[in-house]
Amino acid sequence: MTNRAWLAAAIALILCCASDLALATDLDDARAFHREGDQLFGSGHFQNAIGAYEKALDLFERLSRASDAAVARHQLGFAHSALGEHDIALRYFEQNLALHQRRGDLMSSANYLQYAGQLYIETGNLDKAKKYLDQARQYLLSNPQRLAEVEHLRVVAHERLGNIDEAKAILTEARKVVDDETWNRHLADDAERLGIAGDRTATRDPMTARTFVLLGILATVTVMLIAMKLGFLGVRFKNFALFIVSALLTLLFSEFALRLILPEPPVVSHLLHAPNRVTRFVPSPGIMIGVDNKQTFFSTNNAGVRGDPVPEEDSTPRILVIGGSSTEGLFLDDPDAWPHVLQTLLTESFSKPVWVGNAGKSGLNSFGHVVQFHYYQSELRPNVVILQAGINDLNSCISGGMAAMRDSARMIRQPGFFEDYGKFVFHEIRPAQMNSSWRLVDLFRRAKRALFEPAASGPVVPLDFVVQDQAAEFYNEQRRRRQVARKEQRIPDIGECLAAYRFNLDSIANIARESGIALMLLTQGSLYRTNLTPSEENLLWFGSVDANPFSQNPPNTYYSASVLNTLLDQYNQQSLNVCAAGGAHCLDVATALPRTTGIYYDDVHLNVNGAKALARAVADELQRVKLLPH
Repeated sequence: MTNRAWLAAAIALILCCASDLALATDLDDARAFHREGDQLFGSGHFQNAIGAYEKALDLFERLSRASDAAVARHQLGFAHSALGEHDIALRYFEQNLALHQRRGDLMSSANYLQYAGQLYIETGNLDKAKKYLDQARQYLLSNPQRLAEVEHLRVVAHERLGNIDEAKAILTEARKVVDDETWNRHLADDAERLGIAGDRTATRDPMTARTFVLLGILATVTVMLIAMKLGFLGVRFKNFALFIVSALLTLLFSEFALRLILPEPPVVSHLLHAPNRVTRFVPSPGIMIGVDNKQTFFSTNNAGVRGDPVPEEDSTPRILVIGGSSTEGLFLDDPDAWPHVLQTLLTESFSKPVWVGNAGKSGLNSFGHVVQFHYYQSELRPNVVILQAGINDLNSCISGGMAAMRDSARMIRQPGFFEDYGKFVFHEIRPAQMNSSWRLVDLFRRAKRALFEPAASGPVVPLDFVVQDQAAEFYNEQRRRRQVARKEQRIPDIGECLAAYRFNLDSIANIARESGIALMLLTQGSLYRTNLTPSEENLLWFGSVDANPFSQNPPNTYYSASVLNTLLDQYNQQSLNVCAAGGAHCLDVATALPRTTGIYYDDVHLNVNGAKALARAVADELQRVKLLPH
C-alpha cells in the first residue's frame, strides 16, 4: 500500500472515530436532557420539563433512536396534559400510537388508544373517544384489570352522550369478566351512580367470617360434651363435676384462642371508620406530585382511627389529631401520613412510646370536630388534641353549603345536637354495653346483632356525580372543571361563616379546658399564592362559587387562587385569635411551610415531603412548649 493510501485510510479512520464520538456525545446529551425533564416533571414544573423533553426528543430523532424518542413523546404528552394543553398532548400520543401499530405492539397501542380516548373525552370529542376506546377494548380482552380501566372511560363517554342504556350494558358485560377487587376499584362507583343492582362487592368486616367459624366450633364442642354426658357417643361421665370442669376449660381455652386469633374488640363506641380494616389504594402516576407509591394502605385500629392500637396503659402519652382530609392523608401510605410521622419523631425524642391517633376524615368541618372532641375526650382519653381545620368550613361557606352551615350553627346550641350530628360524623355508633373485655361475650353479642337485629338504615343521601376513586383519577375531572371555568376576583363577605367557625373553636377550647386536655390549633396551610405558575394553578380544584364541585353539572365560576388565599387567611386568623385569648396553643402552619409543590400536591393536601415537614414542625413546637406529659 502506498503512502497516499495509508494516509487516506488514516483520515477515514479518524473521521469514523470522530463521528462515533459525536454520536455518543449527542446520545449522552439526549439522555441528560431526558433525566432533567423527569426531575422537573416529578417536582411539578411541567413547563420547564417540556423544554428539556423537547431537546431530548430532537436529539433522539436525529440519532434515529425510535424507542427513546417514543419515551420522550410519552412524557411530553403527559406534561402538556398536566398543563391542560390537551391538543398538543394528543399529537404526541397519536404519533406513538402510529409507531406501535406499525410495530404490531398491541399492548402499547392499547395504552395510547386509552390515553388519547381519555383526552378526547375531556376535550368533548366523544365520538372519537368512543372509537379509540372501543379499539383499545379489543386489545385488552385478555387483561381484565386494564379492561376495567377502559370500560370506565367508555361508560363516561356514553353517559355524557346521554346513552345511559349503552353505559349500563357495558357495566353488565364487564361484571362477568372482572374480579371483585378490580370491579370495586374501577367500575363499582359507575354502577352505583347508574343504579345497577348489586354493583359493589361488600368488604366484609374481618370479624364476621371468623366469628361464625368460631361459634360453630364452640357449638360443636358443647354438643359433643352433652352427648358424651348422656352416653350417645358410647362414653358416660361418671362424675358430673368432671363435665362442669371440662366445659369451663373449653370456655377458657376458647377465650384464650379468641385473644390470639381475633383483633381486639373496639375500645370506643363512636367509630370514625370501620375498626381493624385495611384499604388499598393504587394512585395513578402523575396525579399527585410527590406521592410516588405504586400502592398505599389506609389502616384503622381497634378504635376506628388511623394509627397503632390505642395503648392500654395510661402511662403512654396519647395525642389525638383531629381534622379533615389534609389530616387524614387518604392517599398517603400509613407510615407517610403526618400524624404517624409525628409519632415516630416523638417516640425517638422521648426514648419511650408516644401514641398519635389520626382522627382526620375527609369532608368534616368544625361542627364535626366539636362532636368528635365531645365523645373522644372520655373514650380515647388523650393528653393532647391537635386540631387542623378551616378549609372544609370555607368550602361549605362558598360552594353551596351555606344553608347547611346555618342550620348547624343554629342546632349546635340545642340539646341533642351531639347525638344527632354524630350520625353524619361517625361510621358506626355502638351502645356502650356492646363492648366487653371478654372476647366470648363480645363475640356472642356481635353474632346476635348480625343474626337477629336488622341493619340500621340511614337517610338516603344523593351521591356526588364525581366520586373519589382508589386510583385518585377523580382529580383529573375536578381540575378540568376549574381550568375551564370563569375565575371570580371579587372577595365575598363570609362574616357569618367566620362567626360560626369561631363559636366552634371556642366550644372545643372549652371542652379541652374542662377535661384538662392540652389543645393545639394548626392553621390550614395551602398552595394558594398570588403568583402561582400556570402549572401550579392547574393543580387546584377547590373554590367553586355557590355550587357543589362534585355535582353532575360542573360549576361555571370558581374563585381565583388569590381570593381563596384571602378567605383562608380569614379562617386561619380565627384560630390565631382563639390562641391569643388563651384558649389553646397555636402553630401557624400557613406561614411555617412553603406554599410550593414540594409540600402540597393540590390546594391543601400534603405530599410525602410535606407530611414530613409538618410533622417535624409540630414535634418541635410540642417539645418547645412542653405540652406532653413526661
